[in-house]
Amino acid sequence: MNSEPTVNAFLGQALDRRHPRWKVVAEASQVLRDRAHRPDILVAHRDAAPVVVETEFPPGAGVEADALARLGRRLGSDGRRVEHVVAVLLDDDLRLHGQEGLGARVAASAFRYALYGGSRDDPTRWPGSGWLEGGIDQLAAVVEHAGVSERIVAEGTEVLERTVREAAGYAIGQCGGGGARPGSLDRIAAELCQEPGVQTVRMAMAILGNAVAFHRSIADVPGVPALSPNRPAAGLGLPLHHEVIACWTTILREINYWPIFDIALRLFGLLPPRVAITVVGRMEKMTGRLESLGVLAMQDISGQMFQRLISDRKFLATFYTLPTSSALLATLGVGRLDIDWSDPEAVTGLRIADLACGTGTLLGAAYQALRSRFRWAGGDDATIHATVMEKALIGADIMPAATHLTASTLSSAHPGVPFAGTKIMTCPYGEQPDESGRPLALGSLDLIEGETAVSVLGTRSAQAVQTDAFGTGREEIHGTGGRDPADDGAPAEDALFVNLHRRPATEGEGVVVGEAIRRLSADGRSGRIRLGDEEAASWVRAPLSQGGCAGLRDPGIADTMLALPDGRLRLPRVERPLPLPVVRLGDLGRKGRLDRDVNGRHPDGSPRGPFDIVVAGPAPEFPALWSHAAERERTIALVRESEGRVRDGMRKQAYSLWNNHTSRLHFTRDFRINSQSLAACLTGERTIGGTAWPNFIVADPAWEVPLALWANTTLGLMSFWWMGTRQQQGRARLTLSRLPELPVPDPRVLTAERAELCRAIWRDFRDEPLLPANEAYRDDARAELDRAVLAGALGMPEGILGGLAVLRDKWCHEPSVHGGKGTRPGA
Repeated sequence: MNSEPTVNAFLGQALDRRHPRWKVVAEASQVLRDRAHRPDILVAHRDAAPVVVETEFPPGAGVEADALARLGRRLGSDGRRVEHVVAVLLDDDLRLHGQEGLGARVAASAFRYALYGGSRDDPTRWPGSGWLEGGIDQLAAVVEHAGVSERIVAEGTEVLERTVREAAGYAIGQCGGGGARPGSLDRIAAELCQEPGVQTVRMAMAILGNAVAFHRSIADVPGVPALSPNRPAAGLGLPLHHEVIACWTTILREINYWPIFDIALRLFGLLPPRVAITVVGRMEKMTGRLESLGVLAMQDISGQMFQRLISDRKFLATFYTLPTSSALLATLGVGRLDIDWSDPEAVTGLRIADLACGTGTLLGAAYQALRSRFRWAGGDDATIHATVMEKALIGADIMPAATHLTASTLSSAHPGVPFAGTKIMTCPYGEQPDESGRPLALGSLDLIEGETAVSVLGTRSAQAVQTDAFGTGREEIHGTGGRDPADDGAPAEDALFVNLHRRPATEGEGVVVGEAIRRLSADGRSGRIRLGDEEAASWVRAPLSQGGCAGLRDPGIADTMLALPDGRLRLPRVERPLPLPVVRLGDLGRKGRLDRDVNGRHPDGSPRGPFDIVVAGPAPEFPALWSHAAERERTIALVRESEGRVRDGMRKQAYSLWNNHTSRLHFTRDFRINSQSLAACLTGERTIGGTAWPNFIVADPAWEVPLALWANTTLGLMSFWWMGTRQQQGRARLTLSRLPELPVPDPRVLTAERAELCRAIWRDFRDEPLLPANEAYRDDARAELDRAVLAGALGMPEGILGGLAVLRDKWCHEPSVHGGKGTRPGA
């Protein structure tokens, strides 16, 4: 029988093999200052915070207490603080496994684990309860991300933000208005391809600060000249202006790092000399502070720090992909690559591109995922860094500041490893007053045609970027590695829709969520992802055309909505789906006219539609149902509130529209689910549809009543919501062009008896007030309408009503339905 120390020794070895710069020791008694607290396993890294791993066999009654006891302890060697501890429950089978082959068995085991952070007095645990599950690689990923000190990153980002803000204020004060060099700030804005203003100056200061910090981080690279901040400049302890220029020029010419220093040097030269050296002096002071925090020593941490600053819209008023989201996406994308991760040539032969790269958050996360997998396979990522930078990572953006920060982020993985160039490009955009012969440049889109792009490689001159920028042939540029289903009529594979209940809080959490998604079984149509005891996400497999699966919290709803267009009514608690004749609304008639064809105007101001829409008079010639008024629209029967007044010279067009494109049946287009009650309505007379209530003209007017009734049942509301776009919570929008795709019961198969029953239901419900759609769970009138239509007019068995009530409640709990409003269930 194996003891925990024996297993820990093999676990430590397995972890040690997963990072070339980790120093992993197991069962060592003198690694912490407080020798009474001996860690089971210590993972130390010269350029990262130390992480302790505490283990026990199940049930692990003491492992969490041990983890808390190690939190905050300091290393005996250099005093660094343990900021994260991983509590691990070992596979119980390891206790009984023989000594021979135990190392391989440990490396193949599944573990349960939780991450502790914060302090012993105020600890955090992730997940909040329960355990994460994964193999040795997933455990190594958690340990690696735990080595990034959130405390140091936060303090470093604060120092960076404060310095950049103050430097920008100083530059604006010195250069704005009647400053030392009028026009400097405008020239800086032009250099960055941005509008002049505070945010642009802050971006310029961030670039200069990044260059100074990066310069300090490569100080040990042979041939890198150092600034001399102690030399006086006009009596100040600042580097000389010409010295900065000479130093960065030498780096550019003799070493490279062009993406970092080229634009920084240009911005430096646009500032008045005294302003420029004062800014660099402030950045030098900031870099010293970052160095004292340990930021510059921590591999890749300065890149993360700048990314967090740039992704903060409050600071730079820009939208960039969040690092946490990028970590998740990169884990999914890189995890799908089918290569031998132990083969350096296979890894460096990859081509990973982001052709609207922004500040490189996604590319940086992809590179992190790539490096991790190479290390897990036994490789040293430092040995492939130069080749990956030169060939594998491809980025393009129209903003010079963005490509500078992208290249800087990628370089910071191994700042001491120089490289010859990159494939990070600044692409021209907009009008091109040059000899290119093309009046407009379209940024990365021009790469398709092999147009020119200004690269940040070794020169500012335009370089031809051909369609083989990825290093592949023309067919591979246009191919995806898979077969187009349209070629042979084969059905497209289902997409996997994954709906997170909340955004990951850290990059490490994003990686864990991404791994959980990657490991989903190919079996099954829907399900839930749990991290510990917390439900983190739901998932559904369905055709990509079924956009209703996106933003769905309860995957059970998808079972109903995906079956309905196929003529099957599938409900909770109902064992088998029931047949229900369903057709597309467009099979029964045609959509009405777009509101612009009713009262719109052409760009030159001339009439496009024949009417002006005004408030209805007592006896309108052309009645209209034009705009929403939620409190007036609680009953399925609505009264026209507007009318069309014929424009001069357009009476013929007015009669044509009235005779061919009006009806009593109207569907909403912009459905505010948490305030409006109706998906469709009937008017007492034909009316002109409008912005809010476009017409639908059915081939047989007798179908209008059953369609209006169905549209306002729970299933009718859900069908509209399912098909509509849901950019805002509590709102679904269905364009007029998609309205004909709406699934509805086929009124053509109604017997005369059931058709008469529909008319009776209409008489009972036409003036019955209905609550807003999101309150269907507590709307007795809506529930009674459901019973009357489904169990009455459509002949469904009464036994389905209980399942329908469950579905109604599920739907009303969806965030995209209630939008957080106080009328949601349980509020």
